[in-house]
Amino acid sequence: MYGSVSQVLTTPLPGIESLSPACLSGVGDLYRQAVPEEFFQQLEKELNLSTRKRIFQLPLVVWMMTTQRLDGKATLSTAVQQIVELRPQSLLTDHKRIREKTVSSSTGAYSDARRAMPVKVAERVADRVLEHLLLPAAAKRCRVGIDACGYWTAPQRRCRTLRTWPRRILPQPISTGHRIGR
Repeated sequence: MYGSVSQVLTTPLPGIESLSPACLSGVGDLYRQAVPEEFFQQLEKELNLSTRKRIFQLPLVVWMMTTQRLDGKATLSTAVQQIVELRPQSLLTDHKRIREKTVSSSTGAYSDARRAMPVKVAERVADRVLEHLLLPAAAKRCRVGIDACGYWTAPQRRCRTLRTWPRRILPQPISTGHRIGR
């Protein structure tokens, strides 16, 4: 992967100006289902990351970077302002400044947390979200899967055993024999 996580995740998506609060709330629900707190605790342990109490813990940092990526007008300041306003409540830790509602609107701590986040975290979260969104539906309906060679299986074919998504996969149209990246 070239560049930093910050560059990749904060570049606005073309054609998307801003997300409505309802849409953002729905995305937040999916995020919490796909990558619960336990996932991040296990990830911190596996990667030997610091687990000290701070406002910008991994789940919150990844969420903020994701919302910045989805919102074409988002800046570091707008992302931090959400935390000052105590949103999203479900991702905020039991930190003294959050309890006392004295979170600073300065972007320094968030910027440091983004920089300190290993690229491996972004890869693992992306893999987990893809698995959460795509694999269960495919397995449940037994209509679409990936064969052992890395090809999408066609919806009309008999279902094959699904395997873990390869790294660096990008969502692509599903068609017979469509090759996915490895």
